[in-house]
Amino acid sequence: MKSLPLRSCDPVFALFLTTGSFSRDAVTLANGSGVVIEDIGNICSLLADNGVRVDANGQLSPDAVRDWIDRQAQMTGIAAQTAHAQNT
Repeated sequence: MKSLPLRSCDPVFALFLTTGSFSRDAVTLANGSGVVIEDIGNICSLLADNGVRVDANGQLSPDAVRDWIDRQAQMTGIAAQTAHAQNT
């Protein structure tokens, strides 16, 4: 993976999320290539720290996550487009 084609001066960054965890080699590769990685523990902490909670059954509400993303986008001036499922 030494030829991972990332541009260090590109204003867009690479973000890799997983619901699992990263191996030591994956962390080393990401750190060396500028890829931002977040595992499930960090994702859960980020959401909980920002008021996105699970319900009584331990389930994360997709609507709660979308609402949080929309709030973040409004605060930063970024236009967020989230797909809201329509039950017909």
